Amino acid sequence: RTITHAIIAKKSGELILPEIKIAWWNSVTEKQQFTTLPAQTLNIKAALKEETAQSFPIPSQPVISQTENLGHDLSGQLLAWKISTFSLLLALLLLLFYHFRSKPKTLRNEIQNTDINNHTYLLLLSALQKAQPATVYACLLRYLQSQQAHITQLQQFLTLTDLSQDNKQQLAANLQQLELACAGQPHHWEAKKLIELVKQHQQLKNLNASESLLTLNP
Repeated sequence: RTITHAIIAKKSGELILPEIKIAWWNSVTEKQQFTTLPAQTLNIKAALKEETAQSFPIPSQPVISQTENLGHDLSGQLLAWKISTFSLLLALLLLLFYHFRSKPKTLRNEIQNTDINNHTYLLLLSALQKAQPATVYACLLRYLQSQQAHITQLQQFLTLTDLSQDNKQQLAANLQQLELACAGQPHHWEAKKLIELVKQHQQLKNLNASESLLTLNP
């Protein structure tokens, strides 16, 4: 949008046009940018008396009236320019406010989910250190549900994790031994091995979460 104004000086001297700074949203880069119109200083020189006499007749009352009306028109144009600039700036601010207000809710949910996941992760590690099958089973299920609420069985861990295929096979065997231990059947369950696999899964999950945050729009 281009706005053009003509300013007619009524007297000689220095006229300063103030700086104008407008914030706007770049839909291509999806970032806020600022456009600044620098201040300008104009030196208005007085017209020569001979040129003035040739260009204008001896002023009479009607001419004075026209000059006064011209001054009023100029003031009205300046006022309209200020109002239009302020309205444009206000509209841009409202647009930015709406844009940034729509994203924090999603970001807050992600932060809240991350906090819950970290809490259940620490509880799981504590239970694994004690190597109590029933407690580990409950903590592991809560840990998985903090990532996917629909999980109801430990074996669903295999579809959730990004572990390598070899580690997934070790995880499946370990979870099966854990379930047998909870049922009181003969077993050879290794809590240390499950700690190692869970830590690897958490590291991969944190790495993926960091990459996802970098792709978010500002």
